[in-house]
Amino acid sequence: MNRSTFWFVLLTIQPLLAQTPCGNAQLQLASDYSVAIGSSNNGGAYTFALGSQTIAQGTVPQLALFHYDNSLASTSGVAPLQSSGTSFVPGKFGSAVSFGANAVLSYPKAGNLSLGDGTVEMWVALQRDGTDPVYTQGYHTLFAYAGSTAGWVALAITNDSVGSPYIFVGVTNVYTGYAPSTYINGWKAGEWHHLAFSNSSSQGRLRFYVDGALSQENDATIEILAGDRHAAGC
Repeated sequence: MNRSTFWFVLLTIQPLLAQTPCGNAQLQLASDYSVAIGSSNNGGAYTFALGSQTIAQGTVPQLALFHYDNSLASTSGVAPLQSSGTSFVPGKFGSAVSFGANAVLSYPKAGNLSLGDGTVEMWVALQRDGTDPVYTQGYHTLFAYAGSTAGWVALAITNDSVGSPYIFVGVTNVYTGYAPSTYINGWKAGEWHHLAFSNSSSQGRLRFYVDGALSQENDATIEILAGDRHAAGC
């Protein structure tokens, strides 16, 4: 049976989305203090202000937000379609979900994932140092949506021609994430990193951010066909 789903696998993940200043709002500075990453329980309008001066404002049409504070459900109550090999551990904020080998966590796509224009963000902590040989073995998927026909989205760890692991983003054969800042050799087990990627079918653009900084972008025709989809584990 085909089902519209997306899934998280294999690594400790705690998503974060910048939201309205009410509803359990939190603000985290990047390690180099170049950007601030905010989150709350709800989408809507947001404003960043310093004193009485507005620095930035806009709207965030949030679809799905997962805090994983001892629950696999989203903040709007969306429960997973499938979960195996997961457990809760201390997170960047509160708790996070951790994955064992071959673990899978999937959710319905409808109302939770935009196939045209959108952003996926998360806090990620490796369970082993980035130099561990396990990250040179196959793909370690952080986020994926796969279709029964053409069209897919993936955020995963793989390795280059000499076996150095890095994180890449792919949307239907358009890839980005080969910059030095995407390599994980210097990452330590339990160390939190913020990842975000945005895809725009209307603008033909794919961008990937690591710890608040633009790592790489690719301008190309990006299309994810709507329709009946399903996800598969790796």
